[in-house]
Amino acid sequence: MRFERAGRWFHGWRILGPVALLWGAGMACGSEQDAAEPSGETASPAPDGVSPSGPGAPPTESTSPSEGVLPQGTLWETRVGGPQDDTPTGVSVGRGGDVVMVVSQTPRQDGDREPVEGELLAVELARYAPDGTSRWVQDFPRERLSDLRVAASPGSEGAVFLTGNAFLYPANFGLGATQDGFVVRFNADGRATWQQRVGQKAHAVAADLAGGVVVAGEEWE
Repeated sequence: MRFERAGRWFHGWRILGPVALLWGAGMACGSEQDAAEPSGETASPAPDGVSPSGPGAPPTESTSPSEGVLPQGTLWETRVGGPQDDTPTGVSVGRGGDVVMVVSQTPRQDGDREPVEGELLAVELARYAPDGTSRWVQDFPRERLSDLRVAASPGSEGAVFLTGNAFLYPANFGLGATQDGFVVRFNADGRATWQQRVGQKAHAVAADLAGGVVVAGEEWE
């Protein structure tokens, strides 16, 4: 999966979703995905030893930037997600060069591989400083979600906006159930502050310098 905005290129890999900050990058506010997130799974209880997560849980730290030799022109690299089949679906650059990423986490479902400890059916939203240091990570249980996108405001408030589509089952990002197309605002510390329905289906999102957001959605009867 590849994302391009304002001269910056991001590359996401399907397994554990590494995100790399490349040399000479510009600023970007919105993001898109090439394919919809997998759907139709049912969440299973977290195994013993897994940190609690989900609505109301405090943001947690993620992994540090990878050590060792990196490709030429790469400043840092880190991994987002858990020990399962993960798909990054959106990335955005916000205040001060922070990188925000959303990942769809999916437990291993095929018959050739055994389940692994720590795998989740969840949405992971993560924020990193320009040097790759983790600011926070939020995990939210999911059932049927699609078209997850993220936009980070470059303004002083550092707001983050998450959009997507919850069909058949509602989603909860800490503010109660939301269904159909939605947009959720998170503050700079990773706490959800408000959410809105944006039609039957949300298609795109962009954030501005003042902390506002524009969402393209679709409504039908």
